Amino acid sequence: MSSVNDMNVYKELFRQLSAIEDIPEHCCRSFIENTVVRRLLSGENYIEQGDTADSLPFLYSGLIRKYYTDDEGREFTKFFSQPYEFSGAFISFLKQTPSLFTVEALEDSCIIDIPYRFFQSEMKKHHCWLKVYTISLERFYTLKELREHQLLSSNGMARYLQFKKDFPDLDSKLKQYHIASYLGLTPVSLSRIKAQIGDYDASIIRELE
Repeated sequence: MSSVNDMNVYKELFRQLSAIEDIPEHCCRSFIENTVVRRLLSGENYIEQGDTADSLPFLYSGLIRKYYTDDEGREFTKFFSQPYEFSGAFISFLKQTPSLFTVEALEDSCIIDIPYRFFQSEMKKHHCWLKVYTISLERFYTLKELREHQLLSSNGMARYLQFKKDFPDLDSKLKQYHIASYLGLTPVSLSRIKAQIGDYDASIIRELE
């Protein structure tokens, strides 16, 4: 049985999903009975590169990083997930194939773990979950396309300013190499960019809006 604190986590999930689709009460009950609220410690991996995702997390609190590791052990950050987002290895979950990246908690985090088989079954039986899946998939590919465009067409300074706009609270929380690897830069290059814009005011970022 879920605790009172866990029920608050589920209530927030259903509140967030109501912007997409109202989830009927019987679907909410089934969801609570078949999913698990988990706590991840800072530095703990939710899934490692090469493993297959048998569940998908909804992030209630904390901070998640997704990153690739190459054959030389270098890390390349794919994305940061903040509260009230579906995170995890999305394609691995949907296709049941090995994950291309690791999913790591950068701080103590709370998630709802959604099993693959349960979610697939619910989508077949209930339109509300199919709509949640469709909208989530659309958002995933939209972010993916925008990110690819940014990396291919923008210089380092433009990418950093866009990062500050997209993640206004993360610049002071993340390690330098996490941000640099997300932007496709070296930590040294990022330091130089920060130095160049150190005296600029917030109007630079507002110009991106």
